[in-house]
Amino acid sequence: GIPEFKRVVISFNGQIEMENTLDAALAAVFGAAPDGSDEPPDRTDDGQVEVPEEVAALLSAAADAFEAADAALRDGDLAAYQDAIDQARAFLERARQLTGDVLEQGTES
Repeated sequence: GIPEFKRVVISFNGQIEMENTLDAALAAVFGAAPDGSDEPPDRTDDGQVEVPEEVAALLSAAADAFEAADAALRDGDLAAYQDAIDQARAFLERARQLTGDVLEQGTES
């Protein structure tokens, strides 16, 4: 049989999150829900961190890259797997840079 994708584990800057979906894992790491959340993106008065469009796009691209990596792993193509993981990491790093200031401001009281 084909291995099933059961859990998503993301390790980023020493922070490790394990969730049932990639969106949930990304939200746990970045502290903001990606597209598809119930909250409108401009709600910031309830402590939610606003996710800029570019960050949402980067998280979506990272999700696609992780899916490509998973497919490559199933196919036994380790070179393609590594390439996709590297791409996903680059997208996540860029998203982290963009959200760094927002998240730091959001955690100060």
